[in-house]
Amino acid sequence: MNFEQKLQEEIEEEKAHDPIMPLWEAAEEKFKTTNFTRYKTGIDTIDGVSKLREEDKGGFAGGDVIIISAPTGNGKTTLAATLSHSMFKNEGLPSLWFTYEVSIYQLWQNFQAMGTDKNDVMVVPFEHTTGKMEWVEKKIKEAKEKYWAKVVVIDHLGFLTPTQKMNSNMSQNYASFLTQIVRELKTIAVREDIIIILPAHMIKAASDDPTLKDIGHSGGIAQEADFVILMAREEARKSKSAGALMEDYYTPYTKVILAKNRIGGKTPSFWMEKKDGKLIQTFKPYEQTRL
Repeated sequence: MNFEQKLQEEIEEEKAHDPIMPLWEAAEEKFKTTNFTRYKTGIDTIDGVSKLREEDKGGFAGGDVIIISAPTGNGKTTLAATLSHSMFKNEGLPSLWFTYEVSIYQLWQNFQAMGTDKNDVMVVPFEHTTGKMEWVEKKIKEAKEKYWAKVVVIDHLGFLTPTQKMNSNMSQNYASFLTQIVRELKTIAVREDIIIILPAHMIKAASDDPTLKDIGHSGGIAQEADFVILMAREEARKSKSAGALMEDYYTPYTKVILAKNRIGGKTPSFWMEKKDGKLIQTFKPYEQTRL
């Protein structure tokens, strides 16, 4: 930055009207312009704790970034699709999908299994040519203009490239790389007033209770997100029966933990089960022992 640019910034700062005032008074003034509108996710536990005031309807809102993290094969894409499907059916919010891991054809099959039909607005770029953030933002704006897209799902984080040219430290540190991407996505979410759902890999085994530290390569991405949802499918009991090789590796149940909740603060855990192609919140019978 040269001297003239720095001087101009100082002049602009001097012109800015930003008085110091009591917190309660500032809060009352902000209340007048705060948008408390949130959109139900269809998951009762999450909707119940994701609101600023008790009388509000809970859920996600424009500007929110939601991280979904789980080991490979533990349902990240299924949960993202469930949220996308539910927010259209219940709230009329169209979704834009960037699907890097699952083919467009397979994604559509998954949505059809949930009950999505051709009149439901789920859109994708026909060719996923790049993961550069400039291209992603361009497609988000296009989907908003043409289809009123409100929910954006990017599956998954590892395929994206930040706008800024990486410095030597970032290129050596993959965690910094991922954190920069999520920071940019948060900026886009706020600027475009959209909800961004971002699946991310986890490094911990599915049989253990996951924590924020287990998010693959970077706990820093959780810091930038508004919500972090952790998942782990329950492994089946080890059987000594003759037909053990024919048994499923997992039970029908997936443990879900709302590990970060910037809006309401509460971080409950609950069980979900896959039915009709989507994950639904369920009651899991208590089992005293596991073999």
